[in-house]
Amino acid sequence: MASEPWSVDLHSHTLYSDGTLTPAELVRLARSNGVRALAVTDHDHTGGLDEALEVGRVTGLEIIPGIELSISHAEFEDIHMLVYYFDWHNPHFEARLEEFRVARDTRAERILERINARLTDEGRRPIPFEAVKAQVQGAFGRPHIATALLQHGYVPDMNAAFKEYLIPCNVPKYYMPAAEALALARQCQGISSLAHPRYITSDRSRLRQVIGELRACGLDAIEAYHSDHHPEDRLYFIQLANQLGMIVTGGSDYHGFKGQNGQQDSGGKLGSLQLPYGMAVRLRRAHLSSYPLVLFLLHWPPAAAASMRRALETHYQLTHQGGPDGLLGALTTASTGSSAGSVVVDLSTAGDRQLGALFNEARRRGWRAVGVPWDTTPPETCEGLALTSRISSERFQRVATERLAHVIVHEAMLA
Repeated sequence: MASEPWSVDLHSHTLYSDGTLTPAELVRLARSNGVRALAVTDHDHTGGLDEALEVGRVTGLEIIPGIELSISHAEFEDIHMLVYYFDWHNPHFEARLEEFRVARDTRAERILERINARLTDEGRRPIPFEAVKAQVQGAFGRPHIATALLQHGYVPDMNAAFKEYLIPCNVPKYYMPAAEALALARQCQGISSLAHPRYITSDRSRLRQVIGELRACGLDAIEAYHSDHHPEDRLYFIQLANQLGMIVTGGSDYHGFKGQNGQQDSGGKLGSLQLPYGMAVRLRRAHLSSYPLVLFLLHWPPAAAASMRRALETHYQLTHQGGPDGLLGALTTASTGSSAGSVVVDLSTAGDRQLGALFNEARRRGWRAVGVPWDTTPPETCEGLALTSRISSERFQRVATERLAHVIVHEAMLA
């Protein structure tokens, strides 16, 4: 039996890019492996996020919406950048992903043309492009072609497919310039992290320079923990992150590929790094600092509100504003889009008209406003306000305040 979920995995893939599991299967596997917070980070695609979030809600697993973008910088191509807690329904973001999809389809078709020419020379039957594309649910990548080669019996496993066909028949990939990708992440209110940085270059001096340049463009974090990082890699990137004032992330980069022998060929076991839950907390803390949030406690009992405010301040540095007047003062002194940090406000006694004025003022000044309703909160109080799930007296007594604070912040960031 799995232990109580407490670890995090901030890098995983589904069949919407180059993984083999559906979002639901991935979430359930993470849950069984003892993961408490999972980031779903498909390559250049967000098609699996809504399903993963719904299954996570049902199973009690915290799903962090993510994506892994392919970017370029200076002389380096195929740098990978993870983005977390971003608005994946942003129209501009969706339009850029559509450009990626078209470029991926065109590239895959040209690669398969080259592979089919080689197969013909070998006296083997070519693989129809449409047959492979029909199996793609999200971003079309080389692993889909590798899977087709495996299914036709042309290779014994995925590694052989890449070595014998995909690498020799490769076609250059489209990459988004790093500065544009980082600006896009900011526009969609995401936290960016450099994925498996050891693969950029083995020249540590040049690597440090590149990461410093990306930091200057807005990069927030470094993925120091990865299934392919050695202990010395992890230590190096942790130290570098500290020196550059960046946060540290990590994940297995789980894909789930299997060869004919049934052994996994790509990515570590989901949750295998056993990363502490505090890594997810620091990720959220960075987000709340960059993108101010006003968290309204609606009709909470005084003692419960005081306990929750302390937990939110301890773990997320949410400043407590004494009530409506205190919030208005904070909003008045903060400029639109400032990084003044997020706040929590106890509105147990405010009237509906006053609440509406506060909600509108927060939004007008560029702050996200989210309500946390107690189960006695009237529906009209919540009208027009993004909400977390309702908190009942039974739930508050049953769940540790610290644990409930993490859940509330996670839900508020998704609301």
